[in-house]
Amino acid sequence: MINRAFLFPAALVAATLLAHGNSFWGVFLFDDVARIVEEKRIQRMWPIAPLLGGERPLVDLTLAINHAISGLNPWSYHGFNLVVHILAGLALYGIARRTMLFIQCSKKGNKNSDRPGDLQTRTAVLDRVKYPWESFIAFSIALIFLVHPLQTQSVTYIIQRGESMMGFLYLLTLYFAIRAFDSQRRRLWILAAIAACSLGIGTKAVMVTAPLMVAIYDWVFLGWAWRQRWSLYAGLCSTWIILWISGIAPEVMGKSNAVSHVGFAYAGLSPLQYAATQPGVIVKYIQLALWPSPLCLDYGWPIAITWQRILPPALVLVILLGLTVWFLRERQWWGYLGAWFFLILAPTSSIVPIKDVIFEHRMYLPLAAIIAAIMIPMGFALRGLPLTNQAVATSPGQVTVTISWPQGLFLVLSLALAAPLGYATYLRNRDYQNELSMWQDVVAKRPGNTRAYVAVGNALAKQNEVSQALEVTRKSTEIDPEYADGHFAIGVLLARLGQTQEAITSYQTALQLSPWHSRAWYNLGNAFDRLGQHEDAAHAYAKCTEFNPTFADAFVNWGNLLLEQGKKEEGIAKLRRAVLVNPDHAKAHYNLGYALADEEQFAEAQVQFEEAIRIQPDYHRARYNLALLHKRLGRLQEAIAQCQSILKTDPENTAATELIELIVVEMNQ
Repeated sequence: MINRAFLFPAALVAATLLAHGNSFWGVFLFDDVARIVEEKRIQRMWPIAPLLGGERPLVDLTLAINHAISGLNPWSYHGFNLVVHILAGLALYGIARRTMLFIQCSKKGNKNSDRPGDLQTRTAVLDRVKYPWESFIAFSIALIFLVHPLQTQSVTYIIQRGESMMGFLYLLTLYFAIRAFDSQRRRLWILAAIAACSLGIGTKAVMVTAPLMVAIYDWVFLGWAWRQRWSLYAGLCSTWIILWISGIAPEVMGKSNAVSHVGFAYAGLSPLQYAATQPGVIVKYIQLALWPSPLCLDYGWPIAITWQRILPPALVLVILLGLTVWFLRERQWWGYLGAWFFLILAPTSSIVPIKDVIFEHRMYLPLAAIIAAIMIPMGFALRGLPLTNQAVATSPGQVTVTISWPQGLFLVLSLALAAPLGYATYLRNRDYQNELSMWQDVVAKRPGNTRAYVAVGNALAKQNEVSQALEVTRKSTEIDPEYADGHFAIGVLLARLGQTQEAITSYQTALQLSPWHSRAWYNLGNAFDRLGQHEDAAHAYAKCTEFNPTFADAFVNWGNLLLEQGKKEEGIAKLRRAVLVNPDHAKAHYNLGYALADEEQFAEAQVQFEEAIRIQPDYHRARYNLALLHKRLGRLQEAIAQCQSILKTDPENTAATELIELIVVEMNQ
């Protein structure tokens, strides 16, 4: 028999599974490729230091766990995302349920008191009453939050788990803080809140606003008893130090070593341009929250440069911000919802330029405020109808409440809102099941999005439709002749078609527009090398590594080029640099081992071959050359063992078979 107290949470889980159950068939998309498919760091769990050395260490750790479970099969990644989303919805349910009690406890003219007695009375009633109005309203808010199609980008787009993980930890921080406000085990809840906040900041920098939202919650609902709660606020604010430890803050200031896509030093946009564009973006977010159609993976949002695009949405925001400030001064719950919406969006929708001015996943948490702003007044309106309070005392100290018809009506209206939203989520998740169809969907909805045409071309190229891919990709440069990534993508496709000289022209055009495009320099070097223009190739590799000092592939190819030219010392130096910047680059270790063996530096060559095999156990060329090295040094049994390892996975490998036969003959002589 299920306890009635768990019926609402169980219903939330069931509804989420119905709406998002088909997310398991989603494929790797967009940034998933670079952050998961091509990211070597997540391909092993140990040593753990590289996983924890990035800007979002907790996200990288979870990706490594998924990789250990299912490799590059997306099912476990989607399963994790869905579990996090469900937990976030349950945390929101708990917050909303208790907050509704605080709202009910509020009395006009008693704004400066902590109201502990009143609060404890209401909390006691909440624990004994199975179906109070507070639970109905909280259920409706959490339900719509969980099934809303605007959440699909944070749930089904795998790499955006950073947003949902941060959202869950953000909600958990607030929930623990609320429990600390009225619990006898205050210290335990405070420690839990600080721990959740710390993990959240290690997930995404937006978490920096969580301590502020806890303080505003205290101000609005509890009268701001900061002297009694200084340890909570000191602990929460201390988590900001993690920003500097993890390198997030230097990135925001544009001081990281990598090419910055965010911060005041980001070359793509000025703070003023970004700030002028964000009012229109925020209004779009509100529209998608109220009417989530059409949704788009990549909006390619234009920068606002005319007053017609800036002033009208800016006026809307000024009005909303003004109302938020006024309600906060009055300590009204409307003010908290406004603060929740604007403050959580502030890190991505203010003056700090980010490469992409709009993404749906940024609304993961702010969406809760808009939902609450609709469902709370609806609940209050229906609660005012007659026959809403039919409490029956069944025994001393115990109260049960039957579900009255206004509560039933509210539940029906909530489900009537949630059902179409959940179905829309189900349909939207189907778009994530095919890379080509998703990007074609983007092109259909945002025909001016140059990046989308390149993405469609990439998807077609993966299906070996290279000529068609080239035709589609060219549209990106027709729309924007100064789109460097479009010219680069055209060069890649031309190279695949064997049109090397034409590819070089496209790469050079891309570099004229974006001289720091390291990938274009790298491909240009490869194209020159293919044509035998070795000096030009070496220059291109040098420029590539100048703009991206961690580009191991460029060092490998540059080193190979130098070795072919007889510049062995320089070539070996470049290969050493490759394994230094990327210790998990199997090919770099192999090539370095080969070059060292050729120079009769056998001991180090063996180390490099063994490292290549450790990274990639099925690297047969590395095993074969290690076998040759063992044979050359007279270690015949070790040589045979390496050849036998090759034959276990490749029984038709004639080179390994012939080497074993040769060694056996030599041993029998």
